Order: sequence, then structure tokens, then C-alpha cells
Amino acid sequence: MATNKNAKARGAMSDPRMQQIAENPESILSMPIGETPLDLYIQAASLAPELVARLPRNVLTDAFYDGIMDEHPDIFTYLPEAAKTPDRCLAAVKHDAAALKAVPTLMMSEALFIEAVKQSPDAIANVPPTLLTPLVCDIAVKGNGLNLRLVPDKLKTPAICQAAVEDNPDALAFVPKAALTEALCQQAVDADPQAIRFVPSNWMTAEHVMRAIAQNPDVLNDLPKKVISSKVAKLAVTQNPLSLAYIPKKLRTDKLCQLAVELDGLALQYVPEKRRNPVCCTTAVLVSPEAIAFVPKEQLTESLCRIAIRKRPMLLEAIPLKMRTAELCEMAVAINGHALQSVPKKGIDAVLCYAAVSQSGTALQYVPDEFMSYELCLKAIESSPDALPFVPDEFRDAPLCQQAIQKNGLMLAYVPELLVTADLCHTAVVATGKAISLVPKHLKTPELTKLSRRKKRA
Repeated sequence: MATNKNAKARGAMSDPRMQQIAENPESILSMPIGETPLDLYIQAASLAPELVARLPRNVLTDAFYDGIMDEHPDIFTYLPEAAKTPDRCLAAVKHDAAALKAVPTLMMSEALFIEAVKQSPDAIANVPPTLLTPLVCDIAVKGNGLNLRLVPDKLKTPAICQAAVEDNPDALAFVPKAALTEALCQQAVDADPQAIRFVPSNWMTAEHVMRAIAQNPDVLNDLPKKVISSKVAKLAVTQNPLSLAYIPKKLRTDKLCQLAVELDGLALQYVPEKRRNPVCCTTAVLVSPEAIAFVPKEQLTESLCRIAIRKRPMLLEAIPLKMRTAELCEMAVAINGHALQSVPKKGIDAVLCYAAVSQSGTALQYVPDEFMSYELCLKAIESSPDALPFVPDEFRDAPLCQQAIQKNGLMLAYVPELLVTADLCHTAVVATGKAISLVPKHLKTPELTKLSRRKKRA
């Protein structure tokens, strides 16, 4: 048998039509039906499975289907329903459990399902619920406990629930009340404290809760409030200060809130309004300047604003307009010129604009037209050549563009067309080889191209 098969394969390989099909599988359709070997049809269909529906009827025999399934079981999905016999269905599923989705309903059987879930437990999702059997469910659940969610309640026996939880404690979420026992819950939380989320509150012990919080304080959000004690609250906040959000308000004491903001100032947003006192707010902003956004208006002082701006100048936007004083704006802009965008219009003047572009040239984009000048643009370019796109057209002269290009050749893209000269292009490429892509064709010389290559390699 093996000898005959090998001989057949050698014969097929020697057939020049095989190469033709390899290059164009559809060429099989133009070959004489009576003179074309079955192997060539199998070869064509394996390369282009959609051809199965277009092959001559007298070619689509059991020999063809058996031959192609033997060599290319992936083609099962493309077979007509009538060709999907029990044996071929089983062969397809043995090769790939996902083939179960393409099995006709009439061909489905427990043997087929067992084969599928043995190979891939999650294949239970492709089994119609009405056809599930205890054995199929048992195999699927033992392979992945979370598959218990796909098991019909009538088949969720104590044994299968036990198996599911043993594989994955989170499967406890899918155990029906009738099968839920304290022992099973204990087993789940012993294996994974996070499973406490699925335990009835009357079976939750303080020990269970503390272990779960110690492992992941975010689980607090899934627990009933009655099991959260002051001890649990403190542990949760110590582990994750932002878990203050999930603690009952009656347990959010001054002491607990202070602890939370000491660890993460942003916890201030979860501190009850009446507990956001000066000490709590100051601590929060010192730890996390962004917490300034959660400070009540009556607690917001100029001193607190300075603390925030000194560390995060862009927070100027979060400060109420009436508190954005000249001193505060100057401080912010001196640290980060882009803070100019958050300065009230009436607070902007030429001096502040100069300070902004001196710190960051690209802050030029926030300078009002009335304060824009050639000198200011030149200062912006000195600070950062990337400011060129924000320089008004009337100020983009040759010296200013030259200065930008010397520092960043890619700024050539923003130079007015009339100012783009051979010398400027050379300066751009010297600054960065990538600038060659921005050089106009009539100025792109072989020498310039060579220079760009050298620069790219350097």
C-alpha cells in the first residue's frame, strides 16, 4: 500500500500539469474531465478550497472526498453537507476541534463531542446545549473549570461543580445555589482568595476577607458593605489608596482619609467633602499635584496653587480663573512655556510671551497676534527650531529659516517655496540626512544625495 501510494505521488509530481495547478489552481477547471487524474483535482482543491463547489459533479466522488480529507482535513468546512459523513466529521474534529462548528446537526453525536472537548475543552461552546451529555460536560469542565458556565443547570451535579472549582476557583461564580456548599466555598477561597467575590456573605469570614484584600484590594468593590470592617478598610487603603472609593462612607474617617492621601494624593477625590480639611488637601497636593483638581474651593489657597504649579506647571488649567494670578502664571510659564495657553487673556503681555518662548520655542503657537513680532519669533527659533511652523508667514525670512534649518533639517518642509535655495537644502541635509526627501527635484543633485546617505549611516 505504502509503495503504491509513493509511486502514485511520484507520478503526480512528474505530471507537468501539477506545476500549472500550483501556479493557478483554477486551471484545473479547463482540463479535460476524462483525462485528468483525481490527484490533480485534489491538489487544486487543497490550494483553493473554494474550488470544491465548482468542480465537475462526476469528480466529486467518495474517492475524491476521502482522498482530500486524508491529505487536507482543513478542507472539511468547504465540503457540501451531503459529503460530511460521520467518518469525515470525526476525522475533521480529530484534526481540529473548531471543525465542530461545520458539522451538520444530523451528524452530531456524543462520540464527536467527546473527541472535540478532549482536544480542546473550550469546544463545548460549539455543542448545542440540548445535545450536551454528562460525559462531554465532565471532560470540558475538567479541562477548563470556567466551562461550567456552559453546562446546563440540570447537569451541574455536585461532582462536576467540585471538578470545576478544583480546576479554577472562579468557577464558583457558575455553581447553582442548590449545589453551593460552605465546604466548596472554603475550597475555592483557599485556592484563590479572590474567589470570595462569589461566596454568599453569610459564609464570608473576616479571615477570608483579609486574605483577599491583602492579595488584591480591588476586590473590595465586589464585596457587600456589611463585611467591610475598619480593619479591612485600613488594609485595603494601605494596599491601594484609591480603594478608598469602595469603602463605606461611615468608615472613611479623618485618620483613614489622611492615610490614603499620604500614600496617593489622588485619593482626595474619594474623601468625603466634610473631611477635605486643610491638612488633608495640602498633603494630597504635596504628594500628587494633580489632586489640586479635587480641592474644594473654600480650601483652595494661593499657597496650595503654587505648590501644584511648581511641580506641574501645566496644571494651571485646573486652577480657577480668578486664582490664576500674574505671579502664578509667570511661575508656570517660566517652568513650561506651554502653560501660556492657560493664562487668562487679560494676563498675557509681551514680557510673558517672551518668557514662554524662551523656555519652549513651540509655545509660540499660543502667543496672541498682538504680541507677535519678528524678534519674538527669532527667540522662539533659538529655543527650538521646531517652532518654525508657528512663525507667521510675514516673519519667515531667509535668516530666520536658515537658523531653524541649521538645527533641524526637517524644518525645510516649512520654509516658503521662494526661500528654498540650493544652499539651504545643503544646510538641511548636513543637519539630517532624512531632509533629502524634502528637497525639490530641481535642487536634488547626485552630490546632495550622496551626502544624505553618508549622514544616514553616521
